[in-house]
Amino acid sequence: DRMLQTFGAEINSIVEDARSKETHLIYFDSRVNGHETYTEGQKMIFTSKGGGGTNYAPLFKYIEEKGIDANVAVILTDLDCSSFGVCPTYPVLWAVYGRLKLVPFGIAMEVI
Repeated sequence: DRMLQTFGAEINSIVEDARSKETHLIYFDSRVNGHETYTEGQKMIFTSKGGGGTNYAPLFKYIEEKGIDANVAVILTDLDCSSFGVCPTYPVLWAVYGRLKLVPFGIAMEVI
């Protein structure tokens, strides 16, 4: 719960500063467990959906299949995973809760 609340505060701040017209909040572990769309000015509410067995490949595939025109993906994670998948065409920022680890693509930054 603490990690989710920390991530929630960070992502709401990023979205507010960027003045994003539309933000997709996608919950996943080894599959997509939920997808919510927020418009500019809406505060995102974070809840726990799924958990454990993280695999990033289904997330990137889901974004592509749904035709989401992503400018950037901000992945809120502890980086414990089984597969990163293929690097997407848009930038990826790994917002890491805990100790930083190497990522095969994108930029990783420590949140807490």
